[in-house]
Amino acid sequence: MFLNFKTVRNIRDLGGISNKEGKFIKYKLLLRGGDLASISQDEFNILLNEYNLKTVIDFRSKNSYYTKKDAYNKNINYYHYFVLDFLDNYLYKIDMELSFDEFFYTVYRGFAKEEKAINAYKGFFKNILDTNNGATYFHCTSGKDRTGIAAILLLKVLDVDEDLIYKETLKTNEYTQKEFNIFLKNHKNLSTKEYDFYKHFYILEKEYIDIYFDEINKNYGSIDNFIVNILGINEEIKTILKNRYLTNY
Repeated sequence: MFLNFKTVRNIRDLGGISNKEGKFIKYKLLLRGGDLASISQDEFNILLNEYNLKTVIDFRSKNSYYTKKDAYNKNINYYHYFVLDFLDNYLYKIDMELSFDEFFYTVYRGFAKEEKAINAYKGFFKNILDTNNGATYFHCTSGKDRTGIAAILLLKVLDVDEDLIYKETLKTNEYTQKEFNIFLKNHKNLSTKEYDFYKHFYILEKEYIDIYFDEINKNYGSIDNFIVNILGINEEIKTILKNRYLTNY
């Protein structure tokens, strides 16, 4: 469910998503989206008071992290993870040697196997596990790629069906397509290369998620093996998370 915020991009509540057992993710506990660098005080107060925000997990690049600091409150536990050196080195460079598709293929393969990415998502689960009284907000810059993978893994642990995971992940485009349309209205003389470049950074393609799962299966056998053996999310931890974040209604 998208929140009607004006100063945070692509922010939504994972509440209401159903799993294979017919249970639902509780509202106001698991939030995803874009950064909090420009959030208004009024909207920040909503997160603090209506959502009881306790933990913020930031997956942004080094440059974004240092130049656009998230809003901060001393009562919030704040964590930051650099996810991929490749992403930091090439992000937003229109003259990169790779095609824009191949850039994102490399990014999504990296999410599956690069040590930094794996450690980031291990940390993500530890932080969520440690937040037992209040909401967690996890984000990158636009809430599309690095955040999307975190949400995919979390939904998988909560036993959400894979088709629904795809559907929920691709909901990002409901927000970013509107952003892209506004961008195009304000930049009417883009070259074909420029149009292609910006489209790739606004719109999430299903095949990128496919590539992520394919890379997981190739390297670890299955997403379930990856979650258990690489991220360390055993049955005991899964049960804790399910009991905390799922409800029957």
